[in-house]
Amino acid sequence: MAAEHNRKIEHDKTKSKVPVDDLHLASEALIKALLLRQKYITSSQQSFHCTTKRYLSVLDSGSVKLLDSEEKQYKSIHTPVFGKSCIF
Repeated sequence: MAAEHNRKIEHDKTKSKVPVDDLHLASEALIKALLLRQKYITSSQQSFHCTTKRYLSVLDSGSVKLLDSEEKQYKSIHTPVFGKSCIF
């Protein structure tokens, strides 16, 4: 059985394509891992990074468009400006 690799070599450069299904599975696994980490950090009374907490809360609410508009707000050359405190 041949491995399913989507690679092609052009002019001594390797370009790889990852199937969308694999990206979807990887992102779901990452989200589950972050939620698990948040659970255990919270139960041990440690602080969870505010950016990660914000992403997870937006994913939980189902409002990904909100996250996109907030990201544009945070882009700055000098210093980041945060509208909310990191404490939840």
